[in-house]
Amino acid sequence: MNQISVDLQPAIWAIDMMRLEGPLHVLVVDDSTMMRERIVTLLNNNGTDCIIKTAADVGTALVAMEGSSPHVVILDISMPGTAKLHNGIDLLRWIRQTHVHTDVIMLTNMSEFAYRNICMGLGAYAFLDKSSDFDQLTQLVDTIAARK
Repeated sequence: MNQISVDLQPAIWAIDMMRLEGPLHVLVVDDSTMMRERIVTLLNNNGTDCIIKTAADVGTALVAMEGSSPHVVILDISMPGTAKLHNGIDLLRWIRQTHVHTDVIMLTNMSEFAYRNICMGLGAYAFLDKSSDFDQLTQLVDTIAARK
């Protein structure tokens, strides 16, 4: 009779990685340098222990997510895309399919109700208008950090 040996360590490691035992990993994706810097400054001054990466377009965001899953992605809708993923909505869809434990906060000037419905329907954690809801960003990030 053949015996099969199963190493459970990788599975245990994967479960442990879902718990936050260190800094919150955040990816900020926005084509505006000023907005990326503003978000990074806000999060750095918030008191939550964060490791923050930034990306100016969809392609750079995909590279930043290769081999890792940030806990949170803060994502704009309108930005340069790739041949397959044209904008932030396409990137949101991809993240929800490939990084299921990553929370996505949409932060955009495209605040029309239709965009909100699309993004929330695709699984965004929250949808914020840059001009009127920006001050809610740190509270949302803190809430996500507390439950990770």
